[in-house]
Amino acid sequence: MRFILIFSFCLLFSLPVFTQENQIRDLTRSGPEDLNKYIENYTRSFIVNTPQLFSYGWFNTPHLYEKFNFDLSINYSSLNISQGDKSFLFKNSEYNNLRYTSADELELASFLGIVNPADQLTIIQSGEVLNVPGGVNLNSIPAPIIQAGIGFNHASVKLRFLPGYDQDGVSFFGWGVGAMYDFSKMLMKDKYDDETGDRPIDLAVLVGYTRFRGKADLSENNVSSEDEARMIIQNLTTQLILGKQMDIFNVYAGLLGNFNSGNTKITGTYNYEDPETNSEKEYSDPVDQYYSDENLSALLGMDIQLAVFSIHGQYHFIGYRGFTVGFGLSLK
Repeated sequence: MRFILIFSFCLLFSLPVFTQENQIRDLTRSGPEDLNKYIENYTRSFIVNTPQLFSYGWFNTPHLYEKFNFDLSINYSSLNISQGDKSFLFKNSEYNNLRYTSADELELASFLGIVNPADQLTIIQSGEVLNVPGGVNLNSIPAPIIQAGIGFNHASVKLRFLPGYDQDGVSFFGWGVGAMYDFSKMLMKDKYDDETGDRPIDLAVLVGYTRFRGKADLSENNVSSEDEARMIIQNLTTQLILGKQMDIFNVYAGLLGNFNSGNTKITGTYNYEDPETNSEKEYSDPVDQYYSDENLSALLGMDIQLAVFSIHGQYHFIGYRGFTVGFGLSLK
């Protein structure tokens, strides 16, 4: 099921071979209204949760330096999800052409859940029985991120990348850019040591933007066409960080303001049997759904400096919960 590939960050660690029939393509035969409703329910929990993950791991210390410096890190972030995010309630009354014939409603797997092979839906106009799309059965959403930063005069510019994939009609890639400024010297001139850079506490602010895009070919028999599933996920985060440097240790806490958004599209031309006219109709570009969210969260973190190497971790809480761990190289 290639549609699943563009959503699963697990594929950045291993890329299983999907040999299942393209169930999303099958759902297009239910018509534009039913397809939109099903895709909204199926992908919502993933699209709503995942942007928050991209606010993680932007830094490993709020202590920035006046001299030129460079850092490179490899991070692994994970966002916890609830059991409720793994399924959605399918109600016959909300659909025109799709039916679950054994009851009026049924819990079906979302993208984050696991499908019951016995769960099938029927297109009432044609009598066609469809297997419902499966999920990845995750308890958390993972993301590996490679990040680099260049700093000077208590400021740092950061670039990040999510490892990409482009094969068998499926592609995805993520990138981000951020800026961080340590204003400790500005606020604590009397307690700031110009020679060593020592100060009682570190105060910094960060702004970061991350964008992830995925695409999967939905054409039949891999024939070139515009039949595609597309997703764009974005996060804009602003973070205020308070920290303390102690020899080889850095400890810090932060308050985050996050602006999340996601867009799901299915493009191309499809056919279905209209239950009102009993005739086959053609429709194009049926799905274009947009989600947005704003929230506050908090983090606690620690960084251990071992010469030019660092080991760091963050725990995020309030609302969304998750963590980041990473390994880095820092040249000052």
